[in-house]
Amino acid sequence: MTFALRPSAGLAYNKAPLIAIAGPSGCGKTESAMRLARGFCGGEKFAVIDTEEKRALYKNKRYQPWDWMDFQPPFSPEAYVEALEAVKGYRAVILDSGSHEYSGPGGLQDIQQETLERMSKGDHGRMEALSAPSWKDAKSRHKRKFMSYLIRYPTLLIICLRAEPKVKFVKVDGKNTIVDAGYQPICEKQFMYEMLVGCRMDAEKAGVPEHIKQLEQELEPIFLAGKQIDEGTGQRLAAWCAIRAPSTVVAEGPPQQPESTDFITKRQAADLEVKCLDAKVPVKNLLHAAKAVSLEHILVENLTRASAWIDEAAAKRAP
Repeated sequence: MTFALRPSAGLAYNKAPLIAIAGPSGCGKTESAMRLARGFCGGEKFAVIDTEEKRALYKNKRYQPWDWMDFQPPFSPEAYVEALEAVKGYRAVILDSGSHEYSGPGGLQDIQQETLERMSKGDHGRMEALSAPSWKDAKSRHKRKFMSYLIRYPTLLIICLRAEPKVKFVKVDGKNTIVDAGYQPICEKQFMYEMLVGCRMDAEKAGVPEHIKQLEQELEPIFLAGKQIDEGTGQRLAAWCAIRAPSTVVAEGPPQQPESTDFITKRQAADLEVKCLDAKVPVKNLLHAAKAVSLEHILVENLTRASAWIDEAAAKRAP
């Protein structure tokens, strides 16, 4: 096997984002997934894989156009792969819900239980000792079949996850004390860490993500702190993906950023670029300060501050 090394700076690549949104009923995870997909796709269709007995169809008059798939048990890792394979030609796919792969009929817990019963041969006394080894097949199928497929999925994939209240034990004055751990995603314990974005929501702040996995710095201008996920989030994500994609795959990449009144105009962006050049201030430094993926994605409300920031940066450079 031959391996090649190339300088990473400026290297374009095309990899679709994996996003997981977890939360209890009423927190806005499905609504947020649809708004994100609609913004990402522009006017094109996205697909919804529904494991929730047609709940997605409650929203069938919103965020059109989109296509729907009824995904019924068994919810094995292999069945999830088959369902996702059937819709991978769409710009974006919503999987609602991914929790059934863990806790639904035919999912990981059922696979583990079947293995445990087979290994113990009906001897309930041996079940406790065999509990950990009985997870081997389920975890192997999850990692080798499902997760290895997910991380190579060719389009934007938004996975909704159910969540349930949990508790944890902590030491207080040397004693074990039970404390509330809040709502936790129903999924395999390492699932969230394979996501580009892994967040949860609650009903009190419906649609506002709380990031379980630390958000990458480059994504902060896309998923705005304290703001609901909406179509604008999807538009900014599409623009970020397009910037990173090599020109040879533009035809298969996400759509270009639609015009939006939330962002400055092309003329204003050009004026900022000229001002940076005159002040000998790198544009990338301005983008970092403005938390924007490009000059044309600086928010209108930040235009004055961006211009003032260039002046300040230039003053610091002056002898």
